[in-house]
Amino acid sequence: MAEVAFPRTPLVPDRNIRTLLDTTNATDVLTWTPAVTGLFLLVLSLNVKTAATDVTVSVSYTDPDTGATTVTLVNDVSEPVGITPVNGVITAQAGQAITVSVTAGTANQVRVAGALLELR
Repeated sequence: MAEVAFPRTPLVPDRNIRTLLDTTNATDVLTWTPAVTGLFLLVLSLNVKTAATDVTVSVSYTDPDTGATTVTLVNDVSEPVGITPVNGVITAQAGQAITVSVTAGTANQVRVAGALLELR
């Protein structure tokens, strides 16, 4: 019988079950400082409640090669009512915070859930 190899389960250093964006300012929804330099997967679910609204999703971190970096995964896009997945992959430096922030064009209209996964 052949042996079956399963990939290692990624660590979940930070997760956010559900955050209501109750302001039109940028809201930090996930923040974590990795202990080791590595590859990280960001998985978000944007849930727009009753009317389309503009959304911006940004990730700020320190890239081991280029230094302080901010990547905008969604840039002021009108998101329809319902659930929209947002994913991104980054390489981040140990000891430097990874921060995910989301801005909604209308307060109390968007809920965000997500996780930051350390891939090995």
